Amino acid sequence: MNSQELTADLFRISLRDEKIRKDKTQCVDDASIVHYSAGKEVMNAIVFNLEFIKLDKRF
Repeated sequence: MNSQELTADLFRISLRDEKIRKDKTQCVDDASIVHYSAGKEVMNAIVFNLEFIKLDKRF
């Protein structure tokens, strides 16, 4: 695992923890949904930024 993957993982974990605290999530099923959605948002942001960087380098 490289440093970018570790950073993304820590970012996802911190987003998930904050959302669980903020929404006062107590049900395990709801926490799983929050965990999945936070991971999906982080991965989408990473993919978007990588594509943007690739496009930017072409010009």
